[in-house]
Amino acid sequence: MAKLFIVPTPIGNLDDITLRAVKTLGAADVVLAEDTRTTQVLLKHLGLEKKLWSHHKFNEHAAVEAVAQTIEEGENIALVSDVDGYEENANAVTLMTLHSAKGLEFP
Repeated sequence: MAKLFIVPTPIGNLDDITLRAVKTLGAADVVLAEDTRTTQVLLKHLGLEKKLWSHHKFNEHAAVEAVAQTIEEGENIALVSDVDGYEENANAVTLMTLHSAKGLEFP
């Protein structure tokens, strides 16, 4: 079963990313990002080409159903956090709540 991964990303120095985060981004089929421009720079730095979807407070409610459906179809999704940890990311909370309500698993 596919999963939703929450991936903290570095603020400032791109080399501050953890090995686990790099591995998770590499395994993801889709990357959700609050700021796709910033995330695209990170992915390019890591040598990764991924489908990149925008996910922020202005589209989060419209996007969560598409995200859940994508996971149910078998694709892994990585939600990157630009705030150096998902606990401060309100967009992640909305997505995780729906994800749990649908009975989908977190890794």
